[in-house]
Amino acid sequence: MKKATTAVQTVDTIRMRLDAGGFVELEMNELWTLNASGKYYLTPYPSMLVCFTIGSDDNLTTGVKMVAAHTDSPGFRIKPNPELNSEGMLTLNVESYGGPILNTWFDRPLSIAGRIAVKSDEVLKPKVIHLDFQRPILIIPNLAIHMNREVNNGVLIKVQK
Repeated sequence: MKKATTAVQTVDTIRMRLDAGGFVELEMNELWTLNASGKYYLTPYPSMLVCFTIGSDDNLTTGVKMVAAHTDSPGFRIKPNPELNSEGMLTLNVESYGGPILNTWFDRPLSIAGRIAVKSDEVLKPKVIHLDFQRPILIIPNLAIHMNREVNNGVLIKVQK
């Protein structure tokens, strides 16, 4: 779990374990040759992984067994060009993802993890880097009670603010 803090890190971690377990990676744009007793996986998207095995009897008339899992979780995504400078304070422009319970994110140490795209030698193919700071580097502060006397009566939280 420490290596798989976001969906892309989860896929990276599982890929390493599947490679070590003898699974073969399949490419979406290639013709597959599947064998009885084969173990395979593919990653159609950076945050999605599908793996399967084929029984020793390659007659599929007896059915298929499949297991699925969901790897993402509610949180915030940092937008492109996220730096906002307001009243001498640097903030990051974010959007919420997956319906987080917003007030539970206030006043706690947070980190940053995920993937970023940076310039590469090929203009139309940026280099994608998976990163995870693995330590608290920021916080979403609650507004002081004397600046918002209605906080205990329920307050609309604006993600952009």
